[in-house]
Amino acid sequence: MTTSEVQDFGFSDSPIVYTTLRSPGAGTNGTSRPGIHDEDVDQGFFSTGLGDAPLEMFKVERAQLNLNITIHQLVVSNNILIMASTDSKIYKIDLTLQEQIVGTYWKLESFLTIEMELQKKHGENKKISKIFLDINGDHLLVNTEAGETFYFSVRNIRVGRGRPVSRLNNIHIESIAWNNDATTSSTKEILIGTRDGAILETYLEISDYIPNARYLRQLRNIGSSVIGLHVEKSGETRDVFVATRSGLSVYSVRITRKPGGDVSSVYATFFDEANSGQFQELSGSSSFPKIAILPRSSADIRSGQGNAYFAWASSPGLFHGNINTPKSSGDDSIFSDATLLPYANLLLPLSEGNPILPELSQFHILILHENQLIAFNRLNNRVVFKESIPTVPIL
Repeated sequence: MTTSEVQDFGFSDSPIVYTTLRSPGAGTNGTSRPGIHDEDVDQGFFSTGLGDAPLEMFKVERAQLNLNITIHQLVVSNNILIMASTDSKIYKIDLTLQEQIVGTYWKLESFLTIEMELQKKHGENKKISKIFLDINGDHLLVNTEAGETFYFSVRNIRVGRGRPVSRLNNIHIESIAWNNDATTSSTKEILIGTRDGAILETYLEISDYIPNARYLRQLRNIGSSVIGLHVEKSGETRDVFVATRSGLSVYSVRITRKPGGDVSSVYATFFDEANSGQFQELSGSSSFPKIAILPRSSADIRSGQGNAYFAWASSPGLFHGNINTPKSSGDDSIFSDATLLPYANLLLPLSEGNPILPELSQFHILILHENQLIAFNRLNNRVVFKESIPTVPIL
């Protein structure tokens, strides 16, 4: 079976799925592809500094995967790729095994692919809704359509069956803000966004690959599905970015830890005390809203933007910009430097009712819409790459 490879250009709870993007890749005669100019980097090329022809920044290639499955969802983080199939099995691939890449094709033998599954009774059918992989590629949470949550210790080579997280039962998870300070034995405090609008805080400790949620606390209910959550740290100050189907908000304040090092909620009074700013979409919510976030730690000072960055597929267009810190309550100016780019400037044709999937790199935003894959420079909104991706119909 031929399927897609993923490159995760930045951070996202739901990374974009597409065939391999490789760089470099000049034309066979040493010149660039027709229709793409090579005057500068914002046109999709870069120089090697060796006096040769400029190299293409993006190139689509096909990957070969020897698994007879239909992929339901796919995430990648820290060179760990996780796929969930429509028959509710989970597959892990270590992308660091470069010796298995031959030319432009992957040869993924069975020993390279670790199969995992949910813990269930004989004959029981559990349907996977969403999967969430932490920043380090250590912790995987799998949420089912019934609202059950299972934990997998990804680095365990005998990962096998996922373990249920009882405190997260009957919760439909839409997004997770993972903690950069997580270790293999603990997620530290994390935030969870749910389908019914709740924002929860929990802390998972892992012992013998078994998860223990030390606490679970509801912090706020915003009344709309929380499709995106992200936390930026500056000392003990936290900026919490929240995305719903119809709006974006940022909350900022210092967290409070109890003395003595006991494990307890650090966001208990956060939303009551925080400065905040928001952007509300004026034309109604999108049917398939998607959000991508590039953390501050991944920002490149050459872009002139040291803040975290977001790209939000809203109803009228792609809204993108810096995640700024609100200085007072109701500081809606934090989104004043963001740009709303109409889809007509990017996608032709635009297929109404089908999702638009954004992803971020340090300088570009990539969008997948049906079989269209495009990349544009997020500094000047110029399209630098466009390709049609072969699609395989689901039988």
